[in-house]
Amino acid sequence: MKQLYIVTTDKALFDELSSYISSERSDCRAVRISSAEEAGEAAKKGLMQLVIIDTAFREIDCISLTAMIRDDSPDTGVIFIAKNAGLAVKAYEAHVQGYITRPVTAGRLNEEIDYFNEHFSAKKKNSRVEVMTRGSFECFLDGEPVRFKRRKAKTVLAYLVKKKGKMVTNTELIKLLWEDDPKTLNEQQMMSRNSNIRNIRAELEKTFSDAGVTDILKKNWGEIAVNMDAIKVIG
Repeated sequence: MKQLYIVTTDKALFDELSSYISSERSDCRAVRISSAEEAGEAAKKGLMQLVIIDTAFREIDCISLTAMIRDDSPDTGVIFIAKNAGLAVKAYEAHVQGYITRPVTAGRLNEEIDYFNEHFSAKKKNSRVEVMTRGSFECFLDGEPVRFKRRKAKTVLAYLVKKKGKMVTNTELIKLLWEDDPKTLNEQQMMSRNSNIRNIRAELEKTFSDAGVTDILKKNWGEIAVNMDAIKVIG
């Protein structure tokens, strides 16, 4: 039985949610967290698979709390309990997996937990690609370390994972890889840098596509991101 963490200082809300969980679900039990420090400790220990956050939690705002938890536990799923839909856009931007407006019902709570289990939890658990982010960055495919021909390809992948799915521009990669300010480069130098980046992108894509993994990267013209739903962060 897994623990379902609920971050709130509202005991009545916790008791309500805990009652729904104990009566409706046999796969988890509710655990209350009443401080940001407790939430941070649980995240660092890798205990949080799914957390419910009361948006009225006052010690730290819910968006910042979500970011803090995911800094140490990137795969943690988050469900917001809110008084109204006012935070829905910010929740979407923070990649929160569930949003429930009060009053909470057992049905709505079950829907959000089931949605997370179906679309996020199992997908990450069974992901063929795993990355280790603490210490020296490593990427594993089916349990074996991925060997890149270009050292910079591994550097780019590590940076994309660090950005957690946000699009990264070629300009940003130039600063990362060569510590250059693109504004100071002449046309020939920029062409050379962009050519190198295209080669790095092509190697990343080929490395995974040759293994039959085609959903790791998201690409637009002049920018790239990693699909965080297709990988599992293991530490």
